Amino acid sequence: MPRDPRLRFRVWVAAELVDEAWLDTSNPDSGELFERIRARHSQLVEQAERAGQLWLVESYDPEKPVHQAFQRVGTDVDGMVAPQPLGFSPDTT
Repeated sequence: MPRDPRLRFRVWVAAELVDEAWLDTSNPDSGELFERIRARHSQLVEQAERAGQLWLVESYDPEKPVHQAFQRVGTDVDGMVAPQPLGFSPDTT
């Protein structure tokens, strides 16, 4: 079965999946679509922060090797594999 070539973006708040978006980078409108996804996910993260909830944003790139395909950022370290501090706060604007 072939892998789906689309990028995937997910947001969890309080350990619950609240949004998932798929992005076909071959689409000529992918840049605009990515910005809409980013804005929506930023809004969800900001709402979680205001509510004092843990959050996690995950991106998945099927073109990368499995051990590099997932990138996770957030305050919910229990949802991450071997979390590493960034040394700075991620931009959620």
